[in-house]
Amino acid sequence: MHRLKSAAAAALLMAAAAPASALTVIDFEGVGASEGVGDIAGTFAEDGFTLDFDRMFLGQGSSSTPTYEVERQGGTTGTLTLTRGGDPFLFSSVDRRIEVSTIPADITLEGYSGAALLGADTFTSASPDDATFEAVALAGVAIDRLVIRPDRTAGLLGAFDAVVLDASVGAPSSDIPAPAAGGLLAAALGGLALLRRRRRARG
Repeated sequence: MHRLKSAAAAALLMAAAAPASALTVIDFEGVGASEGVGDIAGTFAEDGFTLDFDRMFLGQGSSSTPTYEVERQGGTTGTLTLTRGGDPFLFSSVDRRIEVSTIPADITLEGYSGAALLGADTFTSASPDDATFEAVALAGVAIDRLVIRPDRTAGLLGAFDAVVLDASVGAPSSDIPAPAAGGLLAAALGGLALLRRRRRARG
């Protein structure tokens, strides 16, 4: 019985220690602080992710406390690629706005594992105010590369910011994967219930 009690307690502790989601917001503030406003290309690091800019433009919003945002250079098909050293992650959401509300613009996000395209989300922004678009086709899909392709309809700007990513799927093997937490908790509760039944039978 002592072994069963110890196993149940250990399972409860392990379930409690299972990692929750680890959301990271890529807001380009680190890149902006070092590079400033203007055309941007090359590779930069932010919050554990690698950002590879190809023919993009780093701008600032028009609010009283402007933050950095990204758009593609005019007349190009620029992209931003995000990776995490080969480790998997999830795409959660992105903020997007345009400059003229009468001319909407799209943004496409493609999720890859190696060379395989696992899914893509395309969102249409029709407002100069920031709008948050949450993953649909990419929801819950573990990827190791996210390619962002923003549109510039009729030469007008369409900026994006606050790319929210979840890195919890890349937990080290010594950690307990989040999906296993429910099974561990069920096993622990089952063990405790068995202990109670044995005690009642003896009483």
